[in-house]
Amino acid sequence: MQRSMWRQVFGSLGRRKPVRVGLLRSRWASCMVPGVARRPPPPAAWPRLLSTSVPPTVVVAEEEDAGSGAEPAVGGAPAQSPQRRMRKGSSHSEALAKCRDLEAMVELIHKRGVQVAKVHVVAMVKGLRRLKLVDDLVQLPRELHTLNVHAETVEHTATRIIKVIGEISGPQKAVEVVHGLVELGYSVDPVHLSQILESCRTRKDGEVVEQIMQVVSQLGLDPDQYFLNLLIKFYAQSGQTDMALKMLRLLQEQGKVDIFTYNPFITALSLRGDYKHAFEVFEELEKQGIEPTAWSCNALMRACNRGERWDITLAMYDRLKEHGRHSHPSLFIPAVKAAQILEKAGKLHEVSDDFLQWREKILVDDKATDKNRVDIVRPKHVRGVYTAIVDAFSTVRPERAIEFLTLAEEDTVRPSIQTYNFAVYACSKTENAPLAVDMLHRMQDRFGIKADDALVANVIYACAIGRAHDRAMEVFRWAKDRNILNLRGCNGIINSILRTGNTSDLPDIFTSMCANKLSITPFMIGQALKATAVYGDWDTAVAILELYKEDGGPAFRDGDAHLFLRACRGVNKYIDSPVPEPDVFARLADLLLEIDPRLGPAIAEHSRLMSSSPSSPEA
Repeated sequence: MQRSMWRQVFGSLGRRKPVRVGLLRSRWASCMVPGVARRPPPPAAWPRLLSTSVPPTVVVAEEEDAGSGAEPAVGGAPAQSPQRRMRKGSSHSEALAKCRDLEAMVELIHKRGVQVAKVHVVAMVKGLRRLKLVDDLVQLPRELHTLNVHAETVEHTATRIIKVIGEISGPQKAVEVVHGLVELGYSVDPVHLSQILESCRTRKDGEVVEQIMQVVSQLGLDPDQYFLNLLIKFYAQSGQTDMALKMLRLLQEQGKVDIFTYNPFITALSLRGDYKHAFEVFEELEKQGIEPTAWSCNALMRACNRGERWDITLAMYDRLKEHGRHSHPSLFIPAVKAAQILEKAGKLHEVSDDFLQWREKILVDDKATDKNRVDIVRPKHVRGVYTAIVDAFSTVRPERAIEFLTLAEEDTVRPSIQTYNFAVYACSKTENAPLAVDMLHRMQDRFGIKADDALVANVIYACAIGRAHDRAMEVFRWAKDRNILNLRGCNGIINSILRTGNTSDLPDIFTSMCANKLSITPFMIGQALKATAVYGDWDTAVAILELYKEDGGPAFRDGDAHLFLRACRGVNKYIDSPVPEPDVFARLADLLLEIDPRLGPAIAEHSRLMSSSPSSPEA
């Protein structure tokens, strides 16, 4: 029944499925489902839908426009119903966003007869921002005023324009937008001024701040709390501490201070390492009866660390611990750093034990207070504490650093790659090469953390120090296949060869470096020549010099080539190895001379001495 009716009504349309017909089709189908009460399409439209001479989309549009009573649009454009305008809003916005400048946007609006709404204005701002047309953005409020756009839309758009101009050009042009709003008779909101202050804070433009204050005084504005807090933060970051303190005193007299006034102020001072003024502001906070937050205490401790007053940081931590307010990850990190710098192992153990007790309480106690709930403490903060502790213990007690890495892996937070870097360094201190390699693979297999070239270099150095050359070459080849080698890792593998004597791997290493577009440095070739001389592998020395010559390496470092030539003669007291054959020495001398012509006199002298007495102990 339903299929035959569909064929009767829509069979003549073929494959054409206009949007409006599809809408009628869905309504018709819903009317035929039992229990669904939907109004069917008007009968007057059915004969025209069955006719193939007139496209159904045009017919429906004509009927809607005729029955809607829509007035003709501005500029002679055809009349459109409100539903039609709403449907085409997205297409107008896309077209405006793709225009080449503001003039083309205004021309498009007049051509299409668009009634400018907020969505169109946002699209215009996005298009001008994409093209970075700052002057057009400044003129946009005037054009909107000319187009008789609603005042609320213009004022809302001005906030977005000021923010975009501050990011692209700076605060000077943003001030021009504010002056334009005043000339056009629009109200200037403190939010507009706050957006300019945000851009001033990043660029440290003091002249613009003076202009903003002039606008505030001229218009008689009452700045909100957010604006005043931003102003204090700007003065503190730009080094105008006296102005910031003066503004703070003024706000204290008016009773407009809160914790969000002090926290940014102390943070700005901490970034400059001004711990003296940071303490002064912190005391003002306590005098006002405002309870300091973890953010406030952390900013004060970081200010002391940047001012290299590590003892004050530890004293601050002890004070917080006496009052039971030290249990927050942001407070453990500066205390750990201070204990590490002062090399106070006992204090480091104390802070790390406090952290473990706090973490155990958080993970076990389900009735923790709101300040200590697991979802309030961000994982990145806990991860940062683990990283700081592993870093501190990696030089003092490497075994403790490895233990903390295991605790971090068992915790609910995922360790960072920096944590593994410090743990691998601890493995190098204990000469535990297998554990370092295991950490590298465990980090990727268990947590999905991709290794970088710095971590690979640390693992290779750990294997070199542990005299595990096979492990070092395994990591080297693994990193080469993934293109995560760097020069430090290559230096590490040469160091491993120098310690173990596997000089036959040197040509493979230099070939891999060339394949990974890593230049062979004079230091590397000097260390490689030293290794071949120590172990008497002169054929490998010829091979690596040929590779160095093909790579276009620079001249040797001062002394490296001379030490190598003395080793070839067997007169280096630090190297006890057989001297090369005359033909091999001749080939080595030719390669050295081609790479560094400055060695000509030295090579001639060494050749003369070798020909006269190859085993002579002369200098």
